Amino acid sequence: MEKLKYLPVLMYHNVLPRSRAKVWNNFCVELSEFEKQMDYLVKAGYTALNLLDLEKIVKGRKDAPEKPVIIALDDAFAETIKNVVPLLAARKLKCIFPVVTGYLGKESGWEKENPSYPVVSEAQIRENLGPLVSFESHSDRHLHLDKISIHEVETELKTSRSILEKLTGEKVRGIFYPYGSYTENVKRIAAANGYIFGFAVNSSKKTVLEDLLEIRRVYIKPSDSLSAFKRKIAPWYLWFRGRREAAKQREESRMNKVGVFLDRDGTLNLEKDYLADPAGLELYPGAAKAVKELNRLKLPVFVVTNQSGIRRGKFTLKVLTAIHEKLIRLLKTETGARIEAFYFCPHLPEDKCSCRKPKLGMVKKAVLDSGVDPKLSYFVGDKSADIELGKNAGGKTVLVLTGYGKKEKESMKVTPDHIAANLLEAVEWIKKDIGLHEKP
Repeated sequence: MEKLKYLPVLMYHNVLPRSRAKVWNNFCVELSEFEKQMDYLVKAGYTALNLLDLEKIVKGRKDAPEKPVIIALDDAFAETIKNVVPLLAARKLKCIFPVVTGYLGKESGWEKENPSYPVVSEAQIRENLGPLVSFESHSDRHLHLDKISIHEVETELKTSRSILEKLTGEKVRGIFYPYGSYTENVKRIAAANGYIFGFAVNSSKKTVLEDLLEIRRVYIKPSDSLSAFKRKIAPWYLWFRGRREAAKQREESRMNKVGVFLDRDGTLNLEKDYLADPAGLELYPGAAKAVKELNRLKLPVFVVTNQSGIRRGKFTLKVLTAIHEKLIRLLKTETGARIEAFYFCPHLPEDKCSCRKPKLGMVKKAVLDSGVDPKLSYFVGDKSADIELGKNAGGKTVLVLTGYGKKEKESMKVTPDHIAANLLEAVEWIKKDIGLHEKP
């Protein structure tokens, strides 16, 4: 196990002759240079692992080789597979192709700024699959997993794994995060969906063994000489890089646990007594901009709302779902903003449920779903119940003076940490409180 602490996980994309590249950039490596690098691995005594090997070593069912290495070629480009598989087979080196399953047999089209290339087809996977060649997940659509909702992340990971396992008949063990992007929530969802390993470009961990869902990778670029390649995979360099990146990402890791809990009616959208029709939904001016700013700061936004209108017979769950779907559309149309998840309580006060604000049922569900820390989070609303909710959760609170805010301000049972005119001003205060506010 000690030998895995500084396991080099090589990251390539396109490996091809320079003349075959549409644009020569940092996602390309000259085939002849790749061959020299592989020759060095063989000469230096490295043993290439696949993720079955890695699982067995981690679980104590197999000894680690003296010099382990993982060779992964992201995006599984069809031409790259044709170029490198024979070369690696001749050297008895195992390799992994992380696949974007939504693009099987198609042109890669997930990056407008980079040219597209044909992605591996189902037939090509079946043709190459074997002891030396394995295929793992690179998600379904190659999205930034840290910029989409937890439900979208789950769909991406679950879909990709299901497609690959049906296609190959093999267990999918690893997710190679697109763009190297991940959060604690992404890692948690990956584990919940059966992934054992997660691979990132950077990591907050000092060594591989600290977190198997946050394994650091070694990005091989076209400008890397053979000397630079040797340096990048050396244990001393991986040791140094681990400590440097761990210090840098420690604060980012803390920020991943901060969430923002928003009331709905009177905070995001105009207060209307028991809103029972999606046609009546109207966002407050600046609300979409406020949510978009929280998205930009990578702070997950949750809506927690009491909706006793269901229990009172004023509208149905189907109508409530339609209202939330329209809210999602309005946010997206105005600014491209998104809500991480909606949580609602359908009960009456006399039902004495555990979810009606200011009780913590909805917050606890969000914490389980996302991994945010309520004590580090912010709670925004126009009623006393919203402020009490935040206080009960141990977080910070903002009363907005929209909706019932002005009236509630006069009879508050608890004192909010801040009072803002509207949601946009509330977000500005949150930024200042966290320390993210831009200096003039």
